Amino acid sequence: MNGNPDDDHYREQQNELWSYVKQVAGLVRRQLAEFDKEAVFIMNYGSGLYCFSGETFAKKFAFCIEEKKVKKLRNESPFALDRWIWEQLEKKGIVLGKTTHYLKTVRLLSKIKSPDIDQNTGYNCY
Repeated sequence: MNGNPDDDHYREQQNELWSYVKQVAGLVRRQLAEFDKEAVFIMNYGSGLYCFSGETFAKKFAFCIEEKKVKKLRNESPFALDRWIWEQLEKKGIVLGKTTHYLKTVRLLSKIKSPDIDQNTGYNCY
């Protein structure tokens, strides 16, 4: 079956974005579990929204981010989405009180703009 090339390209982009958000969510989940063995961190997607929910340190949380904002953050800096998620958790009253190499990296690198990617070659443009 031959699909519409535009539809195929859209699906490919969606899968790529899903993989990116899933990877970031996995990092956040592992970090929470390091400090709270009972932590639950769930990610869902629907209607253009990535939603995160769960419980850690006996506090429940839930928040969502629009797909277009995820794309913007991904292009903004390497750890911008990670930082955004941690900021949302802090707004819900979840503060780790400790730090790790990952958390230090999130805070430092999320402030550094990612290089532009040349769409023809796939290489970074500085």
